[in-house]
Amino acid sequence: MTVRAGTAQDFLSCIPMAERFWSVAGYAGDIPFDADSTVDYFAMGLKAGLFAVAEKSGEVIGFVIGVTTPSMVNRDCLIGAELAWWMEPEHRNSMDAIRLLKHIELMAKEAGCKLWSMMCLEALEPEKVEKMYLKMGYEKSERTFTRRLH
Repeated sequence: MTVRAGTAQDFLSCIPMAERFWSVAGYAGDIPFDADSTVDYFAMGLKAGLFAVAEKSGEVIGFVIGVTTPSMVNRDCLIGAELAWWMEPEHRNSMDAIRLLKHIELMAKEAGCKLWSMMCLEALEPEKVEKMYLKMGYEKSERTFTRRLH
């Protein structure tokens, strides 16, 4: 398996995975998937220098995208945050997923981030993901709650 910085040429390979991500995330019934919006999202991560892909036998099997923002309390401190992380189901619970995560951490560090944050979907074994994050040195810092505004 190869993990590398993503390019604009990877967008087309990642769009179907992004659609699967969206269907699992739990919002698909409220907000329809739009491939053009997804390309914009990937482009945002690419512009931030925080778009990475995992490949196996020439096929993209996962991606992670993130953004940076100055800290609220010190604009000289950049914080990076994952926007989306997806591994195809047959490659989860493997070193492939961890290699991809470690790669985006390195990219965030190279982009000048002092902190990097990750999330996990409630629909995808959050206890298992939390255990992995903690084992990798992450600390619990916030929880995210979503409310549908109809």
